[in-house]
Amino acid sequence: MNNGKNYEKHVARKMRRRFFLFVRVSGKSGDYGADVMARTFPLMRRVVVQCKHYKKPVGVEAVQEAISAREYYRASKAIVASNNTFTRNAKKLAAKCGVELWERF
Repeated sequence: MNNGKNYEKHVARKMRRRFFLFVRVSGKSGDYGADVMARTFPLMRRVVVQCKHYKKPVGVEAVQEAISAREYYRASKAIVASNNTFTRNAKKLAAKCGVELWERF
């Protein structure tokens, strides 16, 4: 995986294997923080995912983007997926705001 777009496709593939439905990669800038969108099984709830392919731990900004995407798309769940870990502050904000973090995903 050499760039963010490839990582978004990687996340989408893994989500399909985990039985998420209608998984699609946004594939554009201006996506309001949702790089990947899907529906949960079996309840069909909307999920938005902010993907971060970083060489360093992911900070609070990624969580803020996921919160914005959840509100904009009226999703039930927001997730930040990263190939790396998350900072302490990112974990704290995610826990407070109900954002799921997928480390080393």
